[in-house]
Amino acid sequence: MSGCGSCDGGCCSRFFVPLTDADLRRLVGRGFGWGEVVDFLPVGSVGCGFPDVRVGSGYGYVVLRRGVDGRCCLGEDVGGRLRCRAHGGHPLLCRLFPYRLDGSVVDGGCRGFGRLDEVVLASGLAELEAYGLLADAWNRRGRVGRGFGDFMAYLGL
Repeated sequence: MSGCGSCDGGCCSRFFVPLTDADLRRLVGRGFGWGEVVDFLPVGSVGCGFPDVRVGSGYGYVVLRRGVDGRCCLGEDVGGRLRCRAHGGHPLLCRLFPYRLDGSVVDGGCRGFGRLDEVVLASGLAELEAYGLLADAWNRRGRVGRGFGDFMAYLGL
């Protein structure tokens, strides 16, 4: 996110950000409680290509929570610009933005970013694959009726 900050932070309000377990560990390591930064959205409410998990009676995605203003909960206004409070602990998709996991551009109007960081992309794909294995194992264990907190505990958070 070296170029981040050259705009009004629209990327932090236009998109939901699905999270991996590694994203969650980075955020918790920065002092955020998972309960303050994480939300659960049912499958079908967002299209993301991330693994879904079974919580309660349905499947969904672990995502960054949004504030009442619709912006990412990690953002803070500094001099009219949205700045992220997760310095150095940004989730995978935030580190890749404006690129998708397939390397294509999400938003050609995003200023301040250069080329896709292939190292971040490769490590991110490995991170996503590892999270997929955890999510699959959770889903296979018959966790019907278990809550979101149970899934977080399963991840060790």
